[in-house]
Amino acid sequence: MNIVKTLADRLPHPDDLMALVEHTKVWIEPRTSDDDETPGILLTVGWDPDSGNWDWQSGDNSFQGAAYGYPVWAVVDIRADTDTSDAVGCILLQLDD
Repeated sequence: MNIVKTLADRLPHPDDLMALVEHTKVWIEPRTSDDDETPGILLTVGWDPDSGNWDWQSGDNSFQGAAYGYPVWAVVDIRADTDTSDAVGCILLQLDD
């Protein structure tokens, strides 16, 4: 049987991305006062649509991050109160765009 994977089948699995977003949220320090900006981390997911391989890094323009070598990127701003499902949906939309 010859099974052809569609592009969507090669996207990172939503469960893996959910775990990544939750892990990222752990590293965000809480605000120290109401005057502080809400702290967050830019999360970049790099993906190769041909192989389905992907990786991630914090920030969006590091030349040495694990996502840098991938041709397709998604960049999302993760905050402590970010809805994980919404962030994952945003990542998948950007990668599949």
